[in-house]
Amino acid sequence: MATNNEERRHVRHPLPGKVKLHWRTAEGHSFHSPAKCLNISRGGLRLELERSIPIDTMVSIESPQFRIAGVAYVRHCVAKGIRFVVGIEFGGGLQWTEPD
Repeated sequence: MATNNEERRHVRHPLPGKVKLHWRTAEGHSFHSPAKCLNISRGGLRLELERSIPIDTMVSIESPQFRIAGVAYVRHCVAKGIRFVVGIEFGGGLQWTEPD
């Protein structure tokens, strides 16, 4: 049986960095939050932040450090102490490319 790492579509890179997130709730409330990158792959990010984001929420992301800006979708959100670990999948053709 394959492990989770073998089932993943893209290799994850444990690169520290900062990402800015923006999203709206179903009720129309707007939120901004800085996030700490735990790892990044061609198809998404694993982030740590101070608030929960509902699964399937579309978020705008921006990180000059990783040269990415666009939309992504929350695929999981798990409490970790007083913070949350959030997995997001890039959308709209957005991809991260590992620097040379």
